[in-house]
Amino acid sequence: MRKNFILDNEIKKELISLKNKIKKPNIIICGSANSGKSSIIKYLFKVEMEPETEQCILLKTEKFISKYITVHEIEEKNNLNNKNLLYNDNTVKFILKNSQKNDSEKIIVWYCISAEHDTISKYDIATVKELEKNDCKVAVLLTKTDQATDSVLEELILKLKVKEITTIFKSTINENNDFSNNREFEKLIDWSQSRLDKYFQSGLYRALKADTIIKLNSKRKRIITKIVPAYSIAAAGVGATPIPFSDAALLIPGQICMCVHILKLYEIEELKDSVSSVVSSTIMTTIGRSLTGSLLKIIPGVGSLLGSTINAAVASSLTGALGYAITELGYRYSKSQIDGKKNVLFEDIFTSKSIKRLMKEALKLHKEKTIKKLSIKRLLKR
Repeated sequence: MRKNFILDNEIKKELISLKNKIKKPNIIICGSANSGKSSIIKYLFKVEMEPETEQCILLKTEKFISKYITVHEIEEKNNLNNKNLLYNDNTVKFILKNSQKNDSEKIIVWYCISAEHDTISKYDIATVKELEKNDCKVAVLLTKTDQATDSVLEELILKLKVKEITTIFKSTINENNDFSNNREFEKLIDWSQSRLDKYFQSGLYRALKADTIIKLNSKRKRIITKIVPAYSIAAAGVGATPIPFSDAALLIPGQICMCVHILKLYEIEELKDSVSSVVSSTIMTTIGRSLTGSLLKIIPGVGSLLGSTINAAVASSLTGALGYAITELGYRYSKSQIDGKKNVLFEDIFTSKSIKRLMKEALKLHKEKTIKKLSIKRLLKR
């Protein structure tokens, strides 16, 4: 009983620690009138409009805020009539001013250009180039692409690329007044994440609407490619000097942190009691069994060590496999909630049997990749 109490406290501490590390990024969404800026904000983010938004005669600005993100929607007014301007001067000034004012917060710019007009103004191109020149992180989002033919869309993209503007994404709205090309938004979110450090990334993820598959897919990709490998490397450090199986508990703190981190990213930490129960019992039981059972035999090169020690390869492989299992189950549970399957319980998905099966699947895949790499190396040596 005392052991579970201590473990529950450690899990709660880890949840609080992760929550306190989340940082708040700034997204600035700009472009001409009727280019779909508001629709994108409403579709992607859990934000509310700040009532007292600072206004400018030549620039329409609206500020949307949440606990995890600040989103600015800005729109140039009447500048196209000023032939002395080479680009949307007020847009650039606003963005650069915010970049300097919020130097502790990362700023990402999404520049919206409507494809329905079959053309891109020189002001839009010049504005994007001016922002890039000032080291702003800018992505062009071609909106309302359903209003343009494929050939016109290709011409618009080519026009941008000729001017060396290559970070381009597309969006459209389907007949249900919803964005139908989720994959493009996934790419946009992935691009934005790659421009942020991990704690700003967490802020952006948390700000996305929970009921979008975009958020779920982006999360899974980040966890598998960034979070799990980081914990696997840390586990390899623990096993750098081979340790007896009897000291396998040395791996558990890192694995607990990883499990909690993954569930936190899926926003499942709201079910604190269920998370504590699963991590402290089901997951830990599975880890214990895997250290003495058939899972170890799947890890490449572990046969001669079985029954004696855990080395870096074993520690890293087991942690990676556990991370894969928890990531996949977290994805399945979250998707069931998005799909409206409220009768699906957290405990129904996070079972010892499911975790072990997925760990075995991950280890087999790892073994196949390792064998393939070794085979290629042998061929190259011939």
